[in-house]
Amino acid sequence: MVDAGVDVVRINCSHGTPEEHEAVARAVRDVSDRGPRPLALMLDTRGPEVRLAGPEEPVAVEDGEMVVLGGEAFPLTEPSLVDDVPQGARVLLADGAIELRAEGKKGGGLACRVLRGGSLVRGRKVNVPSVALSLPVIGPEDRASLAMARELEFEYVALSFVRDPEDIRQARSILGSEGAWILAKIELAEAVTRLASLMQEADGAMVARGDLAVELDPYQVPLVQRKVVDLCNTLAKPVVVATQMLESMVTSGVPTR
Repeated sequence: MVDAGVDVVRINCSHGTPEEHEAVARAVRDVSDRGPRPLALMLDTRGPEVRLAGPEEPVAVEDGEMVVLGGEAFPLTEPSLVDDVPQGARVLLADGAIELRAEGKKGGGLACRVLRGGSLVRGRKVNVPSVALSLPVIGPEDRASLAMARELEFEYVALSFVRDPEDIRQARSILGSEGAWILAKIELAEAVTRLASLMQEADGAMVARGDLAVELDPYQVPLVQRKVVDLCNTLAKPVVVATQMLESMVTSGVPTR
């Protein structure tokens, strides 16, 4: 990968274990020490994301049927989502490919009507656009990951699901004032409305197109992307445009991102 031109290795905390993350980081440092040029490390925090904790095998759900998220069939990694979602809210899975409508609580879970079906399987991300979840931006797992980033002197941290400048200040208190540069990931509607104040606090930004297009209408994504890039250029701060680039030209006959 280094021979092919890689400059930065991103470790995504949404997948794998802390032990695996540390092993990859140490391997990168080893290759960097022996290679033709230095490599940088970027930690991408998990943030307050919710995923299906089951089932292990895909289960097809059809338009019009009812499913219970957080129940025995479709458990969640964060059961608190059940209490956060109001009746009538849109619930999206798999980056918006599957759409549900919340219709109340049932058996300790969230009863939903399937509006656009597909396959439900462990690991699918669950998004609830425009609904503020009670989960903290930096939970215990991310605190441990940030501590590792400080210990191993990561160059960058991409902070997921940033809501306001306090989230960035909290991360910096863990990383240290001379620690990794913090890139605010712009993927929530709240972050878009607070973009100017976020960029005063952050060292740079990442336009996370996949999650952003779940929060906003897809046509707004390139508009927000241009706004973030222009602002970062004005402030002379780095900006990353990431995920689902030209996806519709690869797999889909209709526009996606």
